[in-house]
Amino acid sequence: MTKSERRTLLAFIGKTMVILIAFVISGCASIGSVTQKDNYKFETTGLFIKPCQERADLEKSSQKKKGGFFAKFKTSKEDRAKELNTTLNCNEVDIEKMVAVFNSIKESDEENGILGDSIEEVKSKGLTIYLDNEGKTRRPSTEILYGADALAGVGMPLNPPQLNTPADIETYKKYMKSHFAWTFKETNIGEKTDRIYINTKNASTIGPDYKFVITFKNDRVFRRVIKGGPQNLVTQEKAFLLGPGGFIGDLLTGGVNKGINLIK
Repeated sequence: MTKSERRTLLAFIGKTMVILIAFVISGCASIGSVTQKDNYKFETTGLFIKPCQERADLEKSSQKKKGGFFAKFKTSKEDRAKELNTTLNCNEVDIEKMVAVFNSIKESDEENGILGDSIEEVKSKGLTIYLDNEGKTRRPSTEILYGADALAGVGMPLNPPQLNTPADIETYKKYMKSHFAWTFKETNIGEKTDRIYINTKNASTIGPDYKFVITFKNDRVFRRVIKGGPQNLVTQEKAFLLGPGGFIGDLLTGGVNKGINLIK
């Protein structure tokens, strides 16, 4: 066998082995590494929920009085409310309306003597962290911040000044106690991860993800801030191997070196 024939044979054997390895990898990937995973993150305060025709129809039907023998089995208001909450999918938030209402809240301008909205004025616009008028039951996905945390919540971190006298300390305490914040969390995110072969991971995150913060000073709106926003993120990650399809295609077109060079 000549040297040229020997080189041709070795090249053929090399290509054959690489193709076999690629098929093995592809088989393993098909069995255990091709995965899809969907996550759904939903968090809402229950404010600014969009009208739901299904809810309206069910509530209307519940108002019809039952007659005859079945009248005594009429569902109570409490049971009917539970039924509505468990059988309906009416939790879509009108996020555009919530943003518009939030932006309508007036902030204080102390230099010009302008007072921000009062707590009651904020409530009248539809923003409250309480489920009841007495302020005893907190609304879900809300939080109260106090003092330095309330200021940091609207991007105003405060470094404590040098306090040399008891009077300075007392004044500083009163100043900090005059600040508190309401926060509202609205998240409706769909996350999808699609792992192709054993080396490619595609991920997408789509949906609104907001945090609304209102900091009060002496019961007047001092500052308000919207954090986050609509999410629309698509990412792709690659590991140390090519996808089998592309790898085999390169081999068949004579791109063995190209394929090997891309193995990192």
